[in-house]
Amino acid sequence: MAYETLAQLRDAEGHSIINLNFEYTGKGLQTVILRDSETHYYSGAFFVYDEDALTTLLEARKDILEAAGWPTDAYDFVLKVANDWAEEKTPLFDLVCDAFGDKEHIGRTDIKVPDNDSRYQAQYLEMLRSKERKLKL
Repeated sequence: MAYETLAQLRDAEGHSIINLNFEYTGKGLQTVILRDSETHYYSGAFFVYDEDALTTLLEARKDILEAAGWPTDAYDFVLKVANDWAEEKTPLFDLVCDAFGDKEHIGRTDIKVPDNDSRYQAQYLEMLRSKERKLKL
């Protein structure tokens, strides 16, 4: 699963949202194009995903989704990701990261928050450390 904001796609040279849609669906992937009123991304978003792979992941972790009140259907999951946030340092956050193929996000339960990381604000790092302490991760 991957996404890009519509503004970033519009600004990218040589990229047409319609052409990208045809390119990905031609490869057997699913796409979801959301206007800004349909997602929390300010300019809208373009999602692409492999329905079979995402369905397999969601089925394998169905208990996590059900406990969090999240959908187990691939399309509905994409819509949920486009409009909601999974809290860091939770199994649900790990699942969302896995859907994106992100094994290194410091919000995962299996990644220790570093003392310093220039990619993140100090307040965010401290919030994650606080969650680690609370959850004894």
